Amino acid sequence: MTPLLSLYGERFCNSFSRAWRSAFSDGFSEVTSYKYFATTVKALSWIAVVALDRPKGAEARFYAACQRGRPNFLSRNDIEECLGNIFDSLIDKDDQSLRKAGTPKSINTMMDGLKSTFSHLANVGFFPFHTFSARVFDGQGARTPSIATLLIDAGKLDLDEMGAEAAAEVFATKNVESLDALRAALCKEFENEWRAFERGCQLLTDSKIPSGEETIEILKKYGPTEVINIKDWLVGRLGLDEDQYIGLVARLVRDINLKIFHIHKKKYNRLVASVGGHDVIQRLIMPNSIALNAAYHIVIIDTLLNDGSVAQLPADIFTGLVKRGNVEIHTVSANKNRKNGHRKNVVTAAVASDMGTIDSPTMFVTGKFKNQTPFKTVIQRWLTMTDIIRRNPRMKKSHEDRLWVYQRAGQQVVRTNMQSVGAYWWPAFLVRLSRHPMLGGLRLTRMVIRKTGLNKKAELDDLQYAINTAMGNHAKGHMPFYYMDELGIKATLASLIRTFLDQWEAVAVRGISSAAKVLGITESDLSRRFQLGLKAGLDFADVSSDGGLEFLTNENVSPCLADDMRLLPIDDTSMEQLELARRTLDAKMADMLHVNPERFVRVWLPWVAIVHVYADKLKSSRFSLAFAEICSKVDNGLRTGSLRLLYIW
Repeated sequence: MTPLLSLYGERFCNSFSRAWRSAFSDGFSEVTSYKYFATTVKALSWIAVVALDRPKGAEARFYAACQRGRPNFLSRNDIEECLGNIFDSLIDKDDQSLRKAGTPKSINTMMDGLKSTFSHLANVGFFPFHTFSARVFDGQGARTPSIATLLIDAGKLDLDEMGAEAAAEVFATKNVESLDALRAALCKEFENEWRAFERGCQLLTDSKIPSGEETIEILKKYGPTEVINIKDWLVGRLGLDEDQYIGLVARLVRDINLKIFHIHKKKYNRLVASVGGHDVIQRLIMPNSIALNAAYHIVIIDTLLNDGSVAQLPADIFTGLVKRGNVEIHTVSANKNRKNGHRKNVVTAAVASDMGTIDSPTMFVTGKFKNQTPFKTVIQRWLTMTDIIRRNPRMKKSHEDRLWVYQRAGQQVVRTNMQSVGAYWWPAFLVRLSRHPMLGGLRLTRMVIRKTGLNKKAELDDLQYAINTAMGNHAKGHMPFYYMDELGIKATLASLIRTFLDQWEAVAVRGISSAAKVLGITESDLSRRFQLGLKAGLDFADVSSDGGLEFLTNENVSPCLADDMRLLPIDDTSMEQLELARRTLDAKMADMLHVNPERFVRVWLPWVAIVHVYADKLKSSRFSLAFAEICSKVDNGLRTGSLRLLYIW
């Protein structure tokens, strides 16, 4: 508090201390509270210093109100402007008044801490209520690919020779096919484990098999002097066949799981080992890791909930309501849980439909799958398989309402922590999937699955778009096939570049005899490209003497260039600006695409194509050497800091 005491005075510091204890006494660790406090002291000190330099700025008004001990009388606009100026100082590499230039992640961390602190202080009445949002794009978590993108990377899908519309259709179709193939593989494994469980249930119904207590009493007669192995001894004594013997061991393991028995450990281990070990017995009486992994990821695919929400699903999952084949389920939350109970960067869809609202504790899940196990059947079978686990006397009461409960092979401890699924059992599934013709070798994750599922629904109506956007915590706007997917964008960009070049070429060769034949197209195609080129502002390339040409009147064809931007005068300044524009658009493509994909594709992507075409034209023209020198100059300027990327967005 010492820096603030000399700047703001004792009155402010006393009230600040009381407000801090009130806001951060409960629910925050000492370490967290101290980190927030240190960040706040640094920010308040910066505001006081800036207030002396800017006597008419928002910082001066903030400082004056705090000195008088009346920070709650501050204007909402002033406090928001101060936070904005702090953010500007952090991202300015030449301004080190607040801190040295940091990484985007460190800047966001500091701003998040400061926003959280000011918000908590506002809740206790120290500051006025306000809103503020500013972040530096750090790329974390924004570039999750869909399965179709992984297929492109693996060379199993090629969009290069397709137009934008064809690429969109193939991309979306491949996402649907790949997700269905993944679900089918998971269903196959789950069905195999279900059949093993059914076989175990059938073995346990044999009346000739003794109970667990009876088997323990019989084993007491098997002494250390016996030369025959334990299996042959029991089979001979009880007259059992192979299946009945397996049923005997399975029933013993099941009864030990349901009751606490005392059994000779060495005999017990010999008995289990005689049928292949605990892994063989477990799948006969309860779900093993393969069944858990399959059921868990089928639920992720069907619900598109994030991993944390799926892990917390209740055992009493069905509400009993069914609409058009869709079943309603209880959910804990469709969004991520955040530290201290807060959720940030969450977009909530204010819609109500038969798909359910995003903030609602229920949602509808489709129950229709062709040649695959339905969602409801998977859940019902899982509950049946885990019944023995739920009756385990060692199970904690806090775990009774959980959907996901399991035991490791040979252990009686009931577990609910799902970290093993992602750490061990999902990678093991990918190894088993490695020979799959489509999915083998792909780095599939739960985020990839969820991203693909959202893309799979991209062709649905606006309501589904809103729901998908909210469930994915994405920015507002429609979600086309390329939503947050750079490979899809590149395919669209390549198509735009080819279209633009075709139009330019058609305008340039107009009037040359047999031009269409040389280009390998029909006269009508060449004429149409020529007309589109004129409409796009490429009439400067027309060197023909024919002046009686009529422009296309189709209003659906939007011009690529404004009337005052149809010419590029070739000089050092224009070539430097062109190269800077190309570098800027390429560098900012990911940022713009991930924040507002619809606007980027609609507004900016045509400009990216145009700039690339002009640069390529210059490289193959008589200005190629001059342009190469300009590009080298821009390279050096960006590296040394004498040049900066343009501010375009």
